[in-house]
Amino acid sequence: MECAVCGIELDGVAGWLAMFGNLALSQKPDAALKKSIANGAKLAYSELGDFLNMRQAAKKRYLTLLRILAEKEMRWGDLKLALEVEIREPVSDPQFTNYLNSLKDYGFISHANTFTILQTRCLRER
Repeated sequence: MECAVCGIELDGVAGWLAMFGNLALSQKPDAALKKSIANGAKLAYSELGDFLNMRQAAKKRYLTLLRILAEKEMRWGDLKLALEVEIREPVSDPQFTNYLNSLKDYGFISHANTFTILQTRCLRER
Protein backbone atom coordinates (compact mmCIF):
# COMPACT_ATOMS: atom_id res chain seq x y z
CA MET A 1 0.00 0.00 0.00
CA GLU A 2 1.37 3.38 -0.99
CA CYS A 3 1.73 6.24 1.47
CA ALA A 4 -0.25 8.50 -0.87
CA VAL A 5 -3.26 6.16 -0.63
CA CYS A 6 -3.13 6.31 3.18
CA GLY A 7 -2.82 10.09 3.05
CA ILE A 8 -5.97 10.32 0.93
CA GLU A 9 -7.90 7.77 2.96
CA LEU A 10 -7.01 9.50 6.24
CA ASP A 11 -7.67 13.00 4.84
CA GLY A 12 -4.04 14.00 5.42
CA VAL A 13 -4.64 14.37 9.17
CA ALA A 14 -1.21 14.09 10.77
CA GLY A 15 -2.44 12.35 13.92
CA TRP A 16 -4.33 9.72 11.97
CA LEU A 17 -1.36 9.16 9.67
CA ALA A 18 0.85 8.69 12.73
CA MET A 19 -1.69 6.22 14.15
CA PHE A 20 -1.60 4.31 10.86
CA GLY A 21 2.21 4.23 10.88
CA ASN A 22 2.26 2.91 14.42
CA LEU A 23 -0.35 0.24 13.67
CA ALA A 24 1.39 -0.74 10.42
CA LEU A 25 4.45 -1.74 12.42
CA SER A 26 2.53 -4.68 13.90
CA GLN A 27 -0.25 -5.28 11.34
CA LYS A 28 -0.68 -5.61 7.61
CA PRO A 29 -1.08 -2.17 6.00
CA ASP A 30 -4.70 -2.83 4.90
CA ALA A 31 -5.70 -3.83 8.43
CA ALA A 32 -3.84 -0.88 9.91
CA LEU A 33 -5.62 1.49 7.52
CA LYS A 34 -9.06 0.06 8.37
CA LYS A 35 -8.35 0.36 12.09
CA SER A 36 -7.01 3.91 11.65
CA ILE A 37 -10.18 4.94 9.77
CA ALA A 38 -12.38 3.34 12.44
CA ASN A 39 -10.45 5.05 15.26
CA GLY A 40 -10.44 8.35 13.37
CA ALA A 41 -14.20 8.13 12.89
CA LYS A 42 -14.77 7.52 16.60
CA LEU A 43 -12.56 10.46 17.51
CA ALA A 44 -14.11 12.78 14.92
CA TYR A 45 -17.63 11.96 16.07
CA SER A 46 -16.65 12.39 19.70
CA GLU A 47 -15.23 15.84 18.94
CA LEU A 48 -18.32 16.73 16.91
CA GLY A 49 -20.56 15.55 19.74
CA ASP A 50 -18.70 17.72 22.25
CA PHE A 51 -18.94 20.69 19.87
CA LEU A 52 -22.70 20.22 19.38
CA ASN A 53 -23.39 19.64 23.08
CA MET A 54 -22.23 23.20 23.72
CA ARG A 55 -24.57 24.49 20.97
CA GLN A 56 -27.86 22.68 21.49
CA ALA A 57 -29.99 25.57 20.22
CA ALA A 58 -28.24 25.53 16.83
CA LYS A 59 -27.41 21.83 16.62
CA LYS A 60 -29.74 21.22 13.67
CA ARG A 61 -28.21 24.11 11.74
CA TYR A 62 -24.64 22.92 12.34
CA LEU A 63 -25.47 19.37 11.29
CA THR A 64 -27.28 20.64 8.21
CA LEU A 65 -24.27 22.76 7.23
CA LEU A 66 -21.94 19.80 7.63
CA ARG A 67 -24.24 17.54 5.61
CA ILE A 68 -24.45 20.10 2.80
CA LEU A 69 -20.67 20.55 2.75
CA ALA A 70 -20.10 16.78 2.81
CA GLU A 71 -21.74 16.71 -0.62
CA LYS A 72 -19.79 19.57 -2.24
CA GLU A 73 -17.78 22.71 -1.65
CA MET A 74 -19.80 25.92 -1.70
CA ARG A 75 -19.38 29.66 -1.64
CA TRP A 76 -20.76 31.67 1.30
CA GLY A 77 -23.94 32.88 -0.43
CA ASP A 78 -24.78 29.52 -1.97
CA LEU A 79 -24.18 27.76 1.33
CA LYS A 80 -26.38 30.23 3.22
CA LEU A 81 -29.18 29.76 0.70
CA ALA A 82 -28.85 25.97 0.86
CA LEU A 83 -29.09 26.10 4.66
CA GLU A 84 -32.16 28.34 4.60
CA VAL A 85 -33.89 26.11 2.05
CA GLU A 86 -33.08 23.02 4.07
CA ILE A 87 -34.27 24.38 7.44
CA ARG A 88 -37.10 26.44 5.88
CA GLU A 89 -36.32 29.63 7.75
CA PRO A 90 -34.13 32.68 7.24
CA VAL A 91 -30.76 33.03 8.97
CA SER A 92 -29.22 36.46 9.51
CA ASP A 93 -25.89 37.12 7.83
CA PRO A 94 -24.05 37.68 11.16
CA GLN A 95 -25.48 34.50 12.66
CA PHE A 96 -24.60 32.47 9.58
CA THR A 97 -21.06 33.84 9.64
CA ASN A 98 -20.86 32.90 13.33
CA TYR A 99 -21.85 29.30 12.49
CA LEU A 100 -19.16 29.10 9.83
CA ASN A 101 -16.50 30.69 12.04
CA SER A 102 -17.28 28.24 14.84
CA LEU A 103 -16.99 25.27 12.49
CA LYS A 104 -13.70 26.68 11.14
CA ASP A 105 -12.30 27.40 14.59
CA TYR A 106 -12.93 23.81 15.66
CA GLY A 107 -11.41 22.39 12.48
CA PHE A 108 -14.54 20.88 10.96
CA ILE A 109 -14.46 23.03 7.83
CA SER A 110 -11.96 25.13 5.94
CA HIS A 111 -12.30 28.16 3.71
CA ALA A 112 -10.29 29.52 0.82
CA ASN A 113 -12.59 30.61 -2.00
CA THR A 114 -15.20 28.04 -1.02
CA PHE A 115 -16.11 26.29 2.20
CA THR A 116 -15.33 22.60 2.46
CA ILE A 117 -15.67 19.99 5.16
CA LEU A 118 -12.52 18.51 6.67
CA GLN A 119 -12.04 14.91 7.80
CA THR A 120 -14.66 13.81 5.30
CA ARG A 121 -13.72 10.14 5.07
CA CYS A 122 -13.55 9.50 8.80
CA LEU A 123 -16.75 11.41 9.49
CA ARG A 124 -18.59 9.44 6.83
CA GLU A 125 -17.41 6.10 8.21
CA ARG A 126 -19.73 6.29 11.22
